[in-house]
Amino acid sequence: AACGWMVNGLIQAMHTGLLPPQRNADNVDSALCDQAYDGILYSHRLIDVGRPLKAAMAHSFGFGQANTEILIIHPDYLWASAGTSKCTAYSAKRAVRQQKASQFLYETLADRQKLIQVKTSPPYSPDATMETLLNPSARASVQPLTHRYAIDPAKSSPTHIAEGQPSLEQTIKKLATDVFNAQQLLKQDSSLHVDSHSGALATTGCYVGVDVEPVSTFAQHSERSDFITRNFTAKERAEAFGQPQQQQGSMTTNSVRAAVRLAGRWCAKEAIVKAMGNLGETKSPPVNVTLDPSASLVDIEVLSLSSASHGVPLVSLYGRAAEVAKTMGVTHPTKQIRVSISHTDEQAVAMAAIHL
Repeated sequence: AACGWMVNGLIQAMHTGLLPPQRNADNVDSALCDQAYDGILYSHRLIDVGRPLKAAMAHSFGFGQANTEILIIHPDYLWASAGTSKCTAYSAKRAVRQQKASQFLYETLADRQKLIQVKTSPPYSPDATMETLLNPSARASVQPLTHRYAIDPAKSSPTHIAEGQPSLEQTIKKLATDVFNAQQLLKQDSSLHVDSHSGALATTGCYVGVDVEPVSTFAQHSERSDFITRNFTAKERAEAFGQPQQQQGSMTTNSVRAAVRLAGRWCAKEAIVKAMGNLGETKSPPVNVTLDPSASLVDIEVLSLSSASHGVPLVSLYGRAAEVAKTMGVTHPTKQIRVSISHTDEQAVAMAAIHL
C-alpha cells in the first residue's frame, strides 16, 4: 500500500517533469548527508526539470514490514521498442477499455451502478488458491452469467519455472539496453520530437477537469434570470432556450431542455476552470486560477454548433479567462480545449481536457 502511493506520485512526476518537495523531511539522519550519498536530494521546494522523466524508482519499507522495490520506465521508450503495429493494437484495446470505464462512470453518476463494489470472495475457488497464486499466467475475466470477474483454470496455462532464469543484475542490464535502444529509435523517428540535450521525448501535456451538477439547479431558470445572464453568453442562452415550446406536464419541453443544457454547459465551464487550475499548478511560479464564488463564468463560452463542429462542443474564451489562458500557453482554445458533456434526467456531467 505504501509503495502504491509512492508509485502514483512517481507517475505524476514522470508525466509532468515536476519533482514534489519534501517539506516534512526536517530531520534527515546526518549519515545520509555524507558525501557518499551526494546523489540523494532533499528538496523543500518544487523542482521543474523541464521535461518528462525517463525513469523513476520506488523503494518502500512499508506497513507490516513489507518491502517493495519497483523501477518505472517512461512508456515512450516501451512504444518505441515495441514498434508501430503493437502500439496501434494496444491503442485500440485501450480505447475499448476507456469506453467501458466512461460508461461505468456515467452509470454511477446516474445511480445505476455502485462506484465502490465490495468483493466478499476472491475470483477463484478456495481449493485452487495455491495453484492460482503461483500461476503467473492466471487471468481473471468477466463471466457472462454472473457479470463478475473469475479465473477460469481451463484458460490459464500451467506454471513453468524455467531453468537458468536470469539474475536480477542480468535483468537490469537487459532493461538498460532496451531503454538505450528505444532511445535511439525515438531519435530516428522523424515524426517524434526528441530533446536534443536529454534525448527524452518531448511529450505534450494534457490537463483534465471534471464537474457534476444536478439538473434541478437550473429547473427554475426563469426565476434566476440575473444569474443566467451573468454566467451564460447570448449565444449559449439562445441555444438553451431556442427550441419550440411544447407542453409536457407541469413543465414545458422547452424548460426541461433548457435546464439540461444550462446544467451541462455550467459543468463544462467549471471543468474548464479546474483543468486550467491543474495546468496553472505546473507553471513556475504557479498560476492561480481559482475563482471567487461570486465570479462570473460568462468569459467561458461553450457552444454546440453542429454545422461547424459536427456536434462537438466548441470552447471560446474572452476577457480575463482568455488573458489567463494565454499566459499558460492556451492561445487557441477552440483547438486546445476539448469538452465532453453528458446527462441523465437528474445529473449533468462534463469533462474538459486542455492539450498543449
